[in-house]
Amino acid sequence: MICHYHKEGLIFAAKKFGINVIQHGLIAKSDIFYNFPIEIKEIKKDCLFPNEIRTYGKYWSNVLLNGNFLNKEKIKVVKYFFNLHTYISKKDKKDLKSFVNNRKIILVTTQTYLSENFIMYIDSLVEVLDKEYCIVIKPHPNEKIEFYNKYLKNCDVLISNVSTEFLLNVANLHVTIYSSTAFDALRYNISTFFIYCENQIDYINEIQEIIGGKILYDYKIKPWKLDNKLTVNSKEFFYL
Repeated sequence: MICHYHKEGLIFAAKKFGINVIQHGLIAKSDIFYNFPIEIKEIKKDCLFPNEIRTYGKYWSNVLLNGNFLNKEKIKVVKYFFNLHTYISKKDKKDLKSFVNNRKIILVTTQTYLSENFIMYIDSLVEVLDKEYCIVIKPHPNEKIEFYNKYLKNCDVLISNVSTEFLLNVANLHVTIYSSTAFDALRYNISTFFIYCENQIDYINEIQEIIGGKILYDYKIKPWKLDNKLTVNSKEFFYL
C-alpha cells in the first residue's frame, strides 16, 4: 500500500511480479496526479497507476471518477481509522496540561516547504495574542522541527509532536495554510482558518469552497474574534 505518484518505478516492478498496488489517502481536485483529461482512458492500460485505490469517503471517490483516474470497480471506500490514534504518554499529557494552564488552544498544523510562511504568521499572532489563548504548533511529520526552535523559550507557544488527532480533540481553533488536517478538524467540529499565502491561494480557495472556513489575509487580526462556523458534516468525507 503506497502513495502512487513519484513511485512509478516501484509500481512497474510490482506489476511485473504480479503484485497488486493499492493506494490509500486523501485526494485534491487540483492535484495533477489524480485528474487527467478524458483522453487518458485510451492509454490507461499502459499507465503506471495502482490496481486499486482506497478512499475515506464518497467525496474522494467522486473526485477520482471525475478525474478519469480509475474505474469505479477499482475505487473502494474504507473506514477511517486514524481517529483511533489519540493516545499520548502520561508525560506528554502532563506537559501539555501544564503549558496550556486553562487557556484556549490555537492549533497550528504546518506543512513541508512552507515553514517560513508559518513562522511569519505565528510571529504576528504572538504579538496580538490575548492572555486566555496559547499556541500549539504541530509540525508536519516530514518537516524539521528545528525550524520552529525560535519559539522554545516563548511561554505562549508550544512545539508538539504528539498525535494530531489528540491535539484536534483539545483544540479550540485550528489554523493552517493548505492541509488535509482541515478535513480532519471537521471530525472534531472545528472550522479551519487558512493563512493567506500567495503561491498557495489556488489550493486554499479549493479547500475553502469545499468545507468552508476563513482565509486570514491580515496576519494581525485575532482569529478568535471572527465568525467561523462549521458549514459541512464530516460524514461527507469520512466513513467512520
